[in-house]
Amino acid sequence: MDTTTKTPKACIGDMFPSVFPGMPMFAYVPNPYDCGRPAKVYPGDNTYYCVKGAPLCAVDAEDAALLAIRRTVCRTMNQCYGTATPAQAAAVEAGIKYGWSDRRANPALYDADGAFCG
Repeated sequence: MDTTTKTPKACIGDMFPSVFPGMPMFAYVPNPYDCGRPAKVYPGDNTYYCVKGAPLCAVDAEDAALLAIRRTVCRTMNQCYGTATPAQAAAVEAGIKYGWSDRRANPALYDADGAFCG
């Protein structure tokens, strides 16, 4: 058996070296591939994990009002479960969209409301 191809697989919640300091263990963000339903995202991982029991809205994903509601649901989930601040959640969302080494994935560059400042 060839053992050279056996590499340790990353576990959910592992912190990867390319992740900026100050990242949470995970955050809830809108999943663009599932009608914007809240998804759990782990820093350094490029997968949106479905959340059971999250509200499903079968409406066009381009609806601005619905997107605002989805973001509010994700922000409330982050606050209720104490998983991530708005700045950390915004950095996690940017990291999964643009890559974890992109400067937008740095939570230090966001204000307290999660707006990019830098």
